[in-house]
Amino acid sequence: MNVGRAYRLREFFLWTRRELYVLLALGIVPVCLYELAGWHWLAIPWTVVALIGTATALIVSFNNTQTYARTVEAQQVWTAILTSSKAWGLMSRDYVKSPEASFRRA
Repeated sequence: MNVGRAYRLREFFLWTRRELYVLLALGIVPVCLYELAGWHWLAIPWTVVALIGTATALIVSFNNTQTYARTVEAQQVWTAILTSSKAWGLMSRDYVKSPEASFRRA
């Protein structure tokens, strides 16, 4: 994870150019076959598209919810470690006597 740096759109295109080419071909080939070759049996009903889109949205949102829950859990663990460390530091600082205190007479 890289925090604090913004990526340009050009960088994303460079990183994903192979996948973009494949997806572009997968999108253009069926459209050309439908329009130019007359293969009208390639048509997909809108209900199927809506159903797949809804299922995809639910799966992605569920994964995002899991990611957020794990982030919150990690933050809680880190806070517990930090609090324990601070408490241990304060206790160890207060437990050790200074060398000057042992030689002082009251």
